[in-house]
Amino acid sequence: MDIKQQSIKNQDNSTKKIKEFRLKKIQNDQIAFLYEKLGDKKKASYLRNCSNQPVFYIDPVTQKQKVLSNFFCRQRLCPMCSWQRAKKTFSDVFAIISEPEFKDLEYIFITLTIKNCKGEDLQNNLDTLLSGWRGLTGTKRKPFRLRFTGMFRGLEITYNKKTNTYHPHLHVLCAVGKDYFSKTNKNYLSQERLIRLWKSACNLDYEPSVDIRKVKNEEYKAVSEIAKYTVKSSDIANEKVLKVLDKALYNRRLISYHDLFKTVKAKLKIEDSEDKFISDSNFNSIVSNPDIIKTMYKWNFGTKTYNLVRVIESE
Repeated sequence: MDIKQQSIKNQDNSTKKIKEFRLKKIQNDQIAFLYEKLGDKKKASYLRNCSNQPVFYIDPVTQKQKVLSNFFCRQRLCPMCSWQRAKKTFSDVFAIISEPEFKDLEYIFITLTIKNCKGEDLQNNLDTLLSGWRGLTGTKRKPFRLRFTGMFRGLEITYNKKTNTYHPHLHVLCAVGKDYFSKTNKNYLSQERLIRLWKSACNLDYEPSVDIRKVKNEEYKAVSEIAKYTVKSSDIANEKVLKVLDKALYNRRLISYHDLFKTVKAKLKIEDSEDKFISDSNFNSIVSNPDIIKTMYKWNFGTKTYNLVRVIESE
């Protein structure tokens, strides 16, 4: 068996990448079915057409299978697109904190929450949550923002099937100087102080639950927590839950960069869109390289598998 044949064999349905795509595509079909039950045929069609014919290649350096091109529907609650969005966010944030500007900085990880709510109150609670965040970070002179060199925040909503309630909250990665944790640092933010600031920013009549902790050489763990899905596909139990989440997330900003994170993001020319994961950035050079085997797959709605339909050696 020559190198090209072996390369093609390595891209069959048993590969990790194809297995991952298959799992997300099955979840896509399930969410599409729920949209159909809601009578939203347009979104159902978007999801059913998402990732039906992806093209992969094996990176000659890493020998890992990667996506060369694919149609992503970009719907907020599409499991396939949510997965890609989370991967892109992780990649972007980790690229940012790997730059020299962050060399001598450390990190804290903050979770900001408000009370769980019923579906009919989720939109208002998201308004409260995001308004509270703007209250904390609206200007550089805000007591919360003054303490940090830079911040990145992500929105997450979890659903509790037992209580039929929703839990919206924010994950925040904050960069700080090495002297931040010293006993003499007057800008150190205690949990008690954070509770007061967050309660005031959200105009709450109760003590909110917050969490603040130092990241101990676990940047990957902190970034992955930030980058995980806004909504887990497994949380969308039925069409009623889907309807609540779909409406609540409409036109919401899922992530945001602040101060040094934003400055380095601009330096790296990372696009602001949350959906810029459509194809490989080296698309043209890969397509024109005859030594890189490209393989096209097609989704089989009957067997729920991806079938290899074409091998593309060059264009």
